[in-house]
Amino acid sequence: MNPPLRILTYTGFRAHGVERPYAKVVEALAQGDFRAAQVKKLQHVTYGKLYRARLNDADRLLFSLVRHQDETALLMLEVIRHHNYAGSRFLRGAEVLSDKIQDADLQEACIDAAPLRYLPETRTNIHILDKPLSFDDTQAALYMAPAPLILVGGAGSGKTALLLEKLKTIPGDVLYITHSAYLAEHAKELFYAHDFVREDQEVAFLSYREYLETWRIPEGREAQWRDFAGWFARMRQNYKGVDAHQAFEEIRGVIAARAEGILDAPAYHKLGVRQSIFALEQRDMVYDLFTRYQDWLRTEGLYDLNLVHRPGSPWCPCATTSSSLMRSKISPRCSCH
Repeated sequence: MNPPLRILTYTGFRAHGVERPYAKVVEALAQGDFRAAQVKKLQHVTYGKLYRARLNDADRLLFSLVRHQDETALLMLEVIRHHNYAGSRFLRGAEVLSDKIQDADLQEACIDAAPLRYLPETRTNIHILDKPLSFDDTQAALYMAPAPLILVGGAGSGKTALLLEKLKTIPGDVLYITHSAYLAEHAKELFYAHDFVREDQEVAFLSYREYLETWRIPEGREAQWRDFAGWFARMRQNYKGVDAHQAFEEIRGVIAARAEGILDAPAYHKLGVRQSIFALEQRDMVYDLFTRYQDWLRTEGLYDLNLVHRPGSPWCPCATTSSSLMRSKISPRCSCH
């Protein structure tokens, strides 16, 4: 006799009002008794292989199967009320004709189970973006931790998935900012995959540039690394021992990186050895280079996105009376205040 199948539930799953028939059906499913649960395989759906079990005369249970290594589990997705398949979030409007759906076979369903990268030993909640995902112990702890958080991890460690799932728990107006327009659009597609909706929430996905333009559209062109490198090449003789790329990173990642505003020269000198790329004896040159860099940007009609709206920067709205300054629902006030 095969061991019982493990029952997992999507984090948004609710069985309110059908708790008793749900418990009975889940018991049959866990034993692999698809016949007792009257399981049918649904065709022409975009979310892999889906199955429905009969709860009562009017309601159906929608579920799928997932697999991690040698273990197959059942993932409960949603209760379909009153045969309203068209209103199902996961069927996404697919037509379901009761007289044409087929009985499901357990062995075939196990073969078709969607792969899952990780399956915890005790937790049973499964998150869903564009596909099912399960958090490891560290990710689960971060998911439950209150904000504010600083999330650090390598490529592929699940930072984006964790952050997007955490955003789903936050009511009200939510702003997601990332480096590029492509990354913002990709995050938006993941977040709203399978028609996720939360009535008390409105989320805006913006690139860093788009976010800044909700405050004020900067005049001129954004300065890139190649602009800095070309300018620095002409200045190199005045800054012997200073590497161009390191200087560029120091300006963006140290001098102009604080939310409170740009570091002044004394504060920059006080940084510890692990807070700056440059040794103490080089910092006078680096800060002088930074000052000249700001002057050069203004002269050339350029702007540095990392300096825009930094308190103390000439591009901050508080330092301009330009009529192009724009306020928005997302950014109601300058970060100087």
